[in-house]
Amino acid sequence: MSRLGILLVAITAALAAPAAALAHAILLRTEPSDRAVLASPPAAVRLVFDDTVRVGRGNAAVRNGGGSVLRGRPYVAGDTLVLPVRRGLADGDYSVRWSIVSNDGHPESGVLTFSVGLGRPPPVSVLEPVATGPTANSVLARWLFLAGVLVAVGLALFALVAGFPEGDAAERLALLLCASAVLAAVGAADEAHRVGLATRDGTALGAGFVVAVVVATLGAAATMERRALRPAAFAALCLAPIPAVAGHALDPGLSRVNVVADVIHVAAAAAWAGVLLGLLALRMPPTRRAAVLAAAAVAVLAATGIVRASFELVAFSQLWTTSYGRVLLVKTALFLTALALGYLVRRNGTRRAAVELALVSVIVLAVAVLVQLRPGRVP
Repeated sequence: MSRLGILLVAITAALAAPAAALAHAILLRTEPSDRAVLASPPAAVRLVFDDTVRVGRGNAAVRNGGGSVLRGRPYVAGDTLVLPVRRGLADGDYSVRWSIVSNDGHPESGVLTFSVGLGRPPPVSVLEPVATGPTANSVLARWLFLAGVLVAVGLALFALVAGFPEGDAAERLALLLCASAVLAAVGAADEAHRVGLATRDGTALGAGFVVAVVVATLGAAATMERRALRPAAFAALCLAPIPAVAGHALDPGLSRVNVVADVIHVAAAAAWAGVLLGLLALRMPPTRRAAVLAAAAVAVLAATGIVRASFELVAFSQLWTTSYGRVLLVKTALFLTALALGYLVRRNGTRRAAVELALVSVIVLAVAVLVQLRPGRVP
């Protein structure tokens, strides 16, 4: 099926994605190659990737049936992971487990084997890769970050478009901006610590942490001094680019149009959440501006979703044959359910906002898993 055909099928799924899906570094070659039989022992095992990486946990090199043959700690030289091994390895079979963190923060691991001594059969590894899938801690941290970003950016957009509230509603807005920024800061700090500030993902999350602290500080100040509310809202908008900078929109070889589309995509998803929170938490009456903002958010989600989806799936079957595709389908079902239930209770604005907002939080949980999975376009 053509890429355009895949897009038409995947567009609904793309609508439900409020954050960027992250990519992985691709292993290009190893020295020696996997299952190589060598006449003389290597001085090191080198693994070359298509992007900058850093050393992960669990790197090892052993003689099959024996102990470690590492000589010093593994290190990274740009896009190359180097595992130094002892000089003059004896004839025999050797297994290597490599582990890296890609520039976008994803842990990756694999194994390779080699033999020393011509005439030996290709060896079989005695090591297993390190588990690199999403964990409860990483999913929770990513959910806190994404939820905090969507709420902070969404409330800022709602206030800027529909008008800043007065009185108690203004105080609630300030408190919500402060609380959501704290959530984003906690999630960003935890994830940045996990992936390391040396990665692009870690650097972006570190910047997100700083911005979130500023928003939280201004939000707290706005509870006492209303003049700080507008600066808090404008500062919150600075969180919108963080997922795009951390994600695969900046991967090598991809059009930089993706960065713009990704930022707008996050902002549109946040606008949807912001309208719901404006009606429910701020208790603002539904206005024409709020309705236009909600409708525009859906339209922009569709447009930017087309751009984003075109770089994620390269085969229709990946919707059900890959973990990424299956989570995408689950997220799509949640998105459609939110819209359907919202329509069914449309006569009660408060109930509709509560139902949709509850499902949005579950959608963000699905996204927190999705962004840690390998996209369909990555081999």
